[in-house]
Amino acid sequence: MAESEKKKNSLFENFLSCLIGALIGSVVFLAKVKFHLNGWKFMLFLFVVLLTLAVIFVIIIELDVKHQLEKLKAKNKTNDWKN
Repeated sequence: MAESEKKKNSLFENFLSCLIGALIGSVVFLAKVKFHLNGWKFMLFLFVVLLTLAVIFVIIIELDVKHQLEKLKAKNKTNDWKN
C-alpha cells in the first residue's frame, strides 16, 4: 500500500513539474513575442519570474517540512503512549 502511494505521489510530482515548466515556457514566450521584450528588459523579466517561482517553492517546501514534522511528532506521541 505504501509503495503504491509513493508511486502516485511521484507521478503527481512529475506531472506538476511538467505543468510548471510549460507554464514558465509559455509566459516567457508570450513576454518575448507579444510584448517585444528584448535585451536587458527580457533578462530582467526572466529574473523576476524565476525569483518569484523560487520563493513560491521555498514556501511550499517549508510548509511540507512543517507538516511532516508534525506528523512525526504525533506518531512518536502515539508510540510512547502504547509503550
